[in-house]
Amino acid sequence: MTPEIADILLIALIAFCAALAQGATGFGFAIIALPFLLLVTGSLDAVGLTIILNLLVSLVLAPGLWRQAPRGPLLRLSLGSALGFPIGLAIFLNASLDLLRLAIGLIILAFAATLALRQNTVSTQGEPAARPWLDTLVGVLSGAMATALAMPGPAVMLYLSARGMAKDALRACTLCLCTLSYGA
Repeated sequence: MTPEIADILLIALIAFCAALAQGATGFGFAIIALPFLLLVTGSLDAVGLTIILNLLVSLVLAPGLWRQAPRGPLLRLSLGSALGFPIGLAIFLNASLDLLRLAIGLIILAFAATLALRQNTVSTQGEPAARPWLDTLVGVLSGAMATALAMPGPAVMLYLSARGMAKDALRACTLCLCTLSYGA
């Protein structure tokens, strides 16, 4: 088997495993795929490839979830995301492969640690009051992460989870936002 065919098969396997995870949880494609695609491609092309592959997966999943996504937060997050795209693009265009790998590793560690800590704490309060400006600010971070790292979801997922959004609404909102981000 030639190296090119082996790489294509490896990329397909990575995409399949990441799509399986996203289909089951509603998020996680880029968190799983990007580090491995960086290893296979050895270049920043892995970010673009992750965006394209994730868009294809999201286009399959989003239509079934669109009705469940809360419109207000999704609209504000999407607006913020659009504002964050140029920031992320500037970061991506000036990043080195090593810096990108370090950033991805740190984000994955922070995401995992935050999830682990949230599992061990039980909130006795109700859902925090909505803060539209904060939705938009998190959207800016999501947009910057979308174009710089092909990862619009972690910031949004953690934020909506901390706000106490119901699991199905959180999954739908995050996936719809990711679909819009990757499409843009």
